Amino acid sequence: MTSPFHILPRQGPRPLIFATFIFLLFSSTFFLYLVHNFIERVFFNHSGIAVTQEELAWYDSGLPQVVPKIIHQIYHDWTWHNGSMPLDWEETRQTCVEMNEGWEFVVSIVP
Repeated sequence: MTSPFHILPRQGPRPLIFATFIFLLFSSTFFLYLVHNFIERVFFNHSGIAVTQEELAWYDSGLPQVVPKIIHQIYHDWTWHNGSMPLDWEETRQTCVEMNEGWEFVVSIVP
């Protein structure tokens, strides 16, 4: 008499390996699709429209100023300068002042 367990051929771990392979194939393909889509949107196809500086100047000309034109510059004096700004920092600050005419500058020297 034959055993009823001998009717079907033994399959072993092959279906599990095949199913794992298919799962990894699909999940890695989906992951690569997501990475490609992210890189494409961030670095190449932006969701916004291209606007030139001239168009921005025209659009902003009739609007009231909401944000005050104040630049706060803070210098932390952690060295021997005794509360005064070094000469090279003063030159850099002056360049910023010259490039932004019409703005108010607030300089804070923090000891």
